Order: sequence, then C-alpha cells, then structure tokens
Amino acid sequence: MHASGTRLVSRPLSRLGLVAVLAGLVFALYGAQDALAVTCPNANPIVHENNCMGAGSSAWELTNQSDDIGGYATKTTFARGENVPLKIARNAPLFPATRVNIAVYRMGYYAGAGARLITAAGASSLVVNNTQTCNAPNTTTGKLDCGNWAVTYTIPASSLPASGVYLAKLTTTDTNQQNWVMFIVRDDSRVPEARVLFVVPTSSYQAYNNWGGKSLYFDKGVGQGSGPNTVSGTDRAVKVSFNRPLDQPEADLNRFPHGPDADLVGWYEQQGYDIAYTDDYQVHLDPAEVRQHKVVVIGAHSEYWSGETMAAYKAARDAGASVLSLGGNTGYWKVRYEDGGRTLVCYKTVQGAGSGGSGAVSANDWGPDGVLGTADDAFGADGIAKTPDDHPENATGNKK
Repeated sequence: MHASGTRLVSRPLSRLGLVAVLAGLVFALYGAQDALAVTCPNANPIVHENNCMGAGSSAWELTNQSDDIGGYATKTTFARGENVPLKIARNAPLFPATRVNIAVYRMGYYAGAGARLITAAGASSLVVNNTQTCNAPNTTTGKLDCGNWAVTYTIPASSLPASGVYLAKLTTTDTNQQNWVMFIVRDDSRVPEARVLFVVPTSSYQAYNNWGGKSLYFDKGVGQGSGPNTVSGTDRAVKVSFNRPLDQPEADLNRFPHGPDADLVGWYEQQGYDIAYTDDYQVHLDPAEVRQHKVVVIGAHSEYWSGETMAAYKAARDAGASVLSLGGNTGYWKVRYEDGGRTLVCYKTVQGAGSGGSGAVSANDWGPDGVLGTADDAFGADGIAKTPDDHPENATGNKK
C-alpha cells in the first residue's frame, strides 16, 4: 500500500503500442490523475483501488486450466450493492469430487500485477453441481442453456469495493483444476458519475464461446462449431446462451483476461483515469446511462450490437460525449436479446438464411427473425422494403 506522498512508478503494459498512444491523446483532455504523487485515501475510486487498498497479486492467473470445472454468473453485470450468484459445475463422470475453492480478483493495474485479491469475496471447499449436464440443446437454433444448474455460491455485495471487471478463480480441491468466471460491477448511481465509461464487449465474448459445442460460427477448421446443422444450414448456432461457462478463456485473445480489453483496462487504471465499467447488454438495456459520462470507451472487439445499443451510442455522441472505439469489426453484426438478456440471437442472413440455409426467403419461414410468416430479412413476406409488413427490429445480420 502506498502512503501519502509515495512515488508510484509507471511501467508500460504489453501489447498496447499504438492503441495506448491514441487513447492517451484523446484522454489528455479529461485529466488523468498524476501517477507520481498519490494521496491515500483518494477521491478517485480507481486511484484509491490501485494504490490504497493493498498489494496486487498475479495469482489470478491459471496454472492448470480445465473445462471440466466451469461456471458463470447469473448476469453479465451487477450494480454496486447487488450480490453476485455463481453457478458452478464439475464434469462428474470424469472427476467425481465435488468441492471447489473460489478466489475473487478485481482486474486493474496494481503496480503491474494486473489484479487484487478481494479476500472477503471468496469461499473455500464449496460443494458444486456434480454434473455439467445442461438443458437439452435446441436442435433448430443450436442453443445450449445451462440455466438448470443450481447456484453454488453468492458473492456478497459488501465485499466488492468498486466498479470493475472481476474474475472468480475456481480451483478444485482434489486435482487443482482451474477456471474463471468473469463478471462486471457497475456504479450507475455514483454522484458525480465517472468521467469515463468502459464498455466490455461481453456479447462478442459469448458469440465466440464454443462451450458445449456451438457458437455463432461454423467450423472453419479452427474448432468453432460442431454437431448437426441448425436452421442456418451449417453447424453454427443462431442463438447462444450466457448461461454457460466460457470455453478455454486463457487461450482466446478476443476475451478477458488475456486479450486487448484487459490490456486497456490495465492501462487506463495505471494512468489514473476516473473510469467505471459496464457491458454492451447494459448499454442496450439502459441507454440513458451512457450519456452521463464524458468519454465512452468501446472495447477492442465489440462486434455484436443490438439496434438499441447503436442508438445509445449515437445519443451519447449527440449529447456531447466522446465515443472511442479501439478495435476492428465494431458493430458489425446486429443482434437481439431474448430471455431477459440471457440469450444472444444472430441468424447472420448473409451467411445463409432461412430453414434451408441458402439465403432464400419464403413466407412460411420463421427464421432468422424468429417470427413465423414474416420471412427472414425484415422486409416481410413480400420481400419489399418500406411496405407495411416490414419488421426491421427483428433483423439479425449485417448489410445485405
């Protein structure tokens, strides 16, 4: 812990390069905390977290990652003051032991360690679901939903000190198998609001998530997609559920915690910006919140947006916020959410649409807008734009 007046030496993070330089040019207008002189306690929650709350720890890293232990939080983001329920399950046929330790870390800079252990948030030797069996997959859409798992542990809200990206590190007590559960804590009610809002692209993480065998991608020889064809005409799913673990999180650079988003979070916190966190579903759900911040940072691969998400960013821009996108494919696919935000829907009409997957449209085809009798591409059964049977809000694809 750094006492008042202690010098904090800044060290660059890896893989930032030009991204950090460009971000720094934009953010120079918004007054980062001087990293050379930190006073504790500090009014800036990010500076306080990284310098006044104890040492960081690199123990958040996985040393024995395995998909045979996995879990998810019941929402992608939680407001400060909300408890965080976790659903965790073990692949019992292979590993019958049913106990796991949970260590919760807040991601940031923390003098280069990348995270801080939140001691009060963890738990030891918990009994978990003794099977990873999920609800029966939907053979038409490819959706696999593990919402039938019971809640294993609830992280108390009082233990989560600030808005941020958190990792719950799972470790089995018998074989030391490990995995992560990621969740985000928001601070919507803070007065005044944080000057900067970082939007974590959790919908993109889920679109690429192949846990259970299907993602929104067909098999291109890189391990995405498997099993029988869906309504898409390929083996890719057109609906994926947030109610499942992330597969191989340590190996996919599109995701936390080893992707560019984690580097960006670390860099902004190293520089001492007053920053809060949310995700793209929350932007969809609460667009007014986006307009309360001076700068909105869109994560490095925010590929999947709903129409409401797009409108929220435009409204924030028009209200005077600076909207900063730091990656490629931003807003490339239009999606919609179902099941209270727990299902991501994207039929990708340009990659084959309708029940046959050929791109052809018929009046009796219920996909990909999911509404029987409206055809599939938002033009309605007549296939003509700007006619009374159009339903553009149902479209899930890109430019056609």
